[in-house]
Amino acid sequence: MQNEPRLVNENYYLEGLSINERLKQQQQAVKLSVTANLLFSEQAGKITVFLNGESTAPQTLFLTISAPGDTKLDQNFKLQQINQRLFSGVLKNFPKGRFYVSLEPDHREWLLLDEIILPSQDTIVLAPQSAD
Repeated sequence: MQNEPRLVNENYYLEGLSINERLKQQQQAVKLSVTANLLFSEQAGKITVFLNGESTAPQTLFLTISAPGDTKLDQNFKLQQINQRLFSGVLKNFPKGRFYVSLEPDHREWLLLDEIILPSQDTIVLAPQSAD
């Protein structure tokens, strides 16, 4: 067994607070109509994000790609602003398979979450999901 299961989270109170914060961020994304088009380019070795919506344009976006069941495949990306709505980052290892993806700005005002399959989906549209 490579990933030993953890049955009890010792910081359950802090995790509960974190979940509440993420729900608020998702609700704010709905309110601001934030969407993002993600383009993964294996050949160019980069990720490009085009951001839409009514939010204040951040200087940096944080993209997290998480593999269900295997934390060794998780990747975090810091995407730098090219212009007001365009962001780019370096893609060192092209992820392949099913992943959970989250995108949030440096000011943590909103959060977009989704599930993707790569490389069959090299362009992904992230839209806010109501956290109700």
